[in-house]
Amino acid sequence: PPKAAAKKAPKARGKAAAKPALKKEPTKEELLPGVAEGLEQLENVLKELFYCYDTDQDGQVERVEFLEGEELRLGKSEFGPKQRKAAFTWFKDAGAEGTPTDGMYLSLEKFQAAMKQLAAEGSGHGDAGLREQPGDVAEWLWENRAKDLVAGVYGLAASKKG
Repeated sequence: PPKAAAKKAPKARGKAAAKPALKKEPTKEELLPGVAEGLEQLENVLKELFYCYDTDQDGQVERVEFLEGEELRLGKSEFGPKQRKAAFTWFKDAGAEGTPTDGMYLSLEKFQAAMKQLAAEGSGHGDAGLREQPGDVAEWLWENRAKDLVAGVYGLAASKKG
């Protein structure tokens, strides 16, 4: 007689919870877990970066939000006119829409694409690194862009809470 196939228990399917307005500061290990694949690590860091820059949580990063985030990331004393100009140039070159007087913004897609490119170049891996070593690119992005911004954003939120 043929063997009866073992029935698998159905997997629980839950809706993804909406991101709360204030959550605890994520750690490097949470964003770059050892078991996650490199692409997942890169996506985790990119999502958290976008979340930190998009302070009004409207799904786009405005010019002012980006510049304020860079000031928070670098520190007021390190974010002078030269750094501000470089940050604005990156923002514009990343595909920001609008004008400085009417308002400029970057969509999630354009932000992530430009940040991936910045990380690929900054990590020394280039475009090949995005395909072959995305975990290394994610590590560079965390260490050089996300870590200080995340600490600043969550530290600021905690100090406002009282």
